[in-house]
Amino acid sequence: MPTQEEKITVLEENITILLGIASGQERDIKSIQVGVMSLDRRFDALEGRLYGMDHRLSTLERRFDTLEQNVNSRFETQDKKLDQILLLQEVKLFCNRHD
Repeated sequence: MPTQEEKITVLEENITILLGIASGQERDIKSIQVGVMSLDRRFDALEGRLYGMDHRLSTLERRFDTLEQNVNSRFETQDKKLDQILLLQEVKLFCNRHD
């Protein structure tokens, strides 16, 4: 049976081992924290870039909507002009037949 002094020595050795393990884990945790902070900065930068892209896409969307409205308006105007030309042609044909 081990003496009390031997037991204390074993306990001290175990405490030293546990302190070494805890110290290593502390370094690992600090390294993980640095990595997480780096990821946070990168995600913040990415978020800023995505916000900028979203803003530019919104601007493009508005410009395309305006362009679409202008094109539609021009087509409507051309359709009206073509309808007037066709109507005049029909009137001319009708008049020529009845002369």
